Amino acid sequence: MRGHNTTTRSIALTLAVLLTVCNLPLLAADKSIGSVSSVGSVQLRGVALSSEGTLFSGDRLTVGPGSSAKVVGSAGQKLQIDANSNVVVTRDGDNTNLQMASGNVGFKGNGKGTTRVQIGTYDVVVSPDAAGNIAFVGSHAFGIRLTGGSATVRDTQTKKSFVVQKGSERLVSLATGENSATMAQLASAVPSAVPAPALPPRQGSSKSTGMWMSIVAAAVGSTALVTYFLTREDGDDRAAQNKAMSDLVAITQTAAAVSTAAAQAAAVASQAAAAINASSISAANKTILLNQVATINNLANSAAQKIATLNTKITALEAQISSQDDGPTPGQQNEINQLLADLNSARIDANNAIAALNALLAQANALGVPGLPANPNLQPVPPPAVASASIPV
Repeated sequence: MRGHNTTTRSIALTLAVLLTVCNLPLLAADKSIGSVSSVGSVQLRGVALSSEGTLFSGDRLTVGPGSSAKVVGSAGQKLQIDANSNVVVTRDGDNTNLQMASGNVGFKGNGKGTTRVQIGTYDVVVSPDAAGNIAFVGSHAFGIRLTGGSATVRDTQTKKSFVVQKGSERLVSLATGENSATMAQLASAVPSAVPAPALPPRQGSSKSTGMWMSIVAAAVGSTALVTYFLTREDGDDRAAQNKAMSDLVAITQTAAAVSTAAAQAAAVASQAAAAINASSISAANKTILLNQVATINNLANSAAQKIATLNTKITALEAQISSQDDGPTPGQQNEINQLLADLNSARIDANNAIAALNALLAQANALGVPGLPANPNLQPVPPPAVASASIPV
């Protein structure tokens, strides 16, 4: 009898194990979000994705330079994850949740569940019918743009929120929480040259001139942050087109960095000029130092003017390429190459302004000028990380 009981227990245990193993695919399927297809270098769960795969709740997608991933949800949601993106995707019923660490993500709702994007301290909840995208702009801001539906953007720390409607776009500073008016309005409001700014308050203001100039400069440079809104079904996967659009985004982001660096150099130089003029150093030394201030302003203005022209060309070229069914034409590729050359010229101007500012502050300190601004230690702007192999970095 004891042997019979032992045999029965063994059979029962074996059946339980078999049932569990057989049901594992069904359990996994319950967590499946949908399918993912890749162009270029894409990692799914840390493993290189050859072309297609199944996306499960909690999976991380890492998209390399010049690459993209397209997610088609089991309930009809669509995501376009662009180059240099790092996101974790989860599902909660009909709702899709994204945690963005970097990059640019386009979305198109299924008309049922919402799409929620966590970016920094912000929660962005997108309506079921929404289409648009969210992208990091540099490392200190993100942009959101909608071609359909609406989205609520909420700061989880301050509990403040605002709504973005169809046809609108906002730029949000991750550092200050400030959000700008539409990027197109900001771009049209900013002069082509950087003026000599008023001396900002040294303390007590969270909205210093330098910060606002950074926000405006980033907004001007992010008119091309939207690569795709997933309004087409087939053209999104063409590698040449993806690379061209990724190149334009990289150029835009570097252009924003150039604008910010030039504006900050000019602002600090103006503060230094005020201290120099108020000092008791000799007239000859004042003239030498103020000539250096003029050089910095000239370089900053030159960089700003070049970037203003560049942004207009980027916007036009982006509109052309995104509306095509395939990659850029040879003429458009030449335009991208020229944009890179123009950007490099502006970048050199901005970097020279930074070098001249460092020399100015060092010499003024050596001459004993009191009240000088602290050196912001601006870093040279690196070249953009373009995706197309045919375009030189």
